[in-house]
Amino acid sequence: MTTYEPRHYWRTRGETYEAKFRAARYVDQEATIRDALRSLQFASVLEVGCGFGRIGAIVADVASDAKYTGIDLSPTLLASAAARLPDGTFRETTLDDYRPVARTWDLVLAVEVLMHVLPVDMPTTIRKLLRLSKRYVLTVDWTEPVPKPAAHNFRHDYGALWADALAPTDRLSRKRVGLQSLYLIEKVRD
Repeated sequence: MTTYEPRHYWRTRGETYEAKFRAARYVDQEATIRDALRSLQFASVLEVGCGFGRIGAIVADVASDAKYTGIDLSPTLLASAAARLPDGTFRETTLDDYRPVARTWDLVLAVEVLMHVLPVDMPTTIRKLLRLSKRYVLTVDWTEPVPKPAAHNFRHDYGALWADALAPTDRLSRKRVGLQSLYLIEKVRD
């Protein structure tokens, strides 16, 4: 049995991910993300698992003045993202290892990232996303059964995970996008 190790997997897969990416498969997902972003007010964004800048480009289109930070494990993907988003700030790191100094963002994004987190690590990951956000967390991941799931894709109970981590005043919404779901958390503080 092969053990999934996210760092190794994404450093290796990142070398060819963009070249093999099939954009046509993500039209509905991108439209849903774009619509969700248009309904939010944010001046700063942290994208966890920014890849080659696909979602960052949507952010730039919706909120061109927003300060963008992207983190990813793949130096190849980060180079593409930096070329696509020249005003952004990029770091080669994992969310677990990322230690910004006294920094939070209005919006924290993680698109098709949480499905790669080992189940044992999910509660900690969810709490860190919330800590890094001043106002919103937006995630998109596979939530419905797929015919042949990859060994590195986990279908977590995102609704329960978020519910366990949110403050009583926070708002959680879910929108289905094909076999995926977009979760939007709005942190509401009195």
